[in-house]
Amino acid sequence: MSYNTHIDLFKQSLVHIPNEDHLNDIIDLFANNERVIFCTMGKSAYICHKIVHSARSFGLNWHYLDASHAFHGDAGLIKENDLLVFVSKSGETKETVDVAKYFDGWEKIAMTSNKLSSLNKNCRHSLIVPILNEGGPYNVAPMISTTLYMLVLHGILKSTIENKNISLEELARNHPAGKIGDILKKDG
Repeated sequence: MSYNTHIDLFKQSLVHIPNEDHLNDIIDLFANNERVIFCTMGKSAYICHKIVHSARSFGLNWHYLDASHAFHGDAGLIKENDLLVFVSKSGETKETVDVAKYFDGWEKIAMTSNKLSSLNKNCRHSLIVPILNEGGPYNVAPMISTTLYMLVLHGILKSTIENKNISLEELARNHPAGKIGDILKKDG
């Protein structure tokens, strides 16, 4: 499979990601919860780490929990009234599904590409990101899916920042170093 074929498959997949009209309830959950905990493992973990650190730059109280460590003490991160976001392309990752089942009674979102998955059955809210093709050799390794998940989560983060009226001053306070810090000092 060539580079151009991979990019073409990515472009085709973009058409199927949920738009804001279909995400209003999900966006409201993010905007109206003080703490958000992303729980996942594998390649999805990199996406969740990135989105959590971006959110913290804006002063949001977002965290990451590795599902493989949750039942070995790390579930102590989860507090009453947290919004739990479980990310698994298949929605069948055993560790992630087990944690979702364990935290019955919490407000939970399943982010998957499989609307019939066990994870969706254990969460009140679902965020389905259809993946037509991973765009890589053998169509198995997460390539296009991870990029699309990141894109959707960045859109939700942007909407959350706007809904919470987080100011540029908050970003400047939390990000005083690096090129971004330099730019914000000039603008401030």
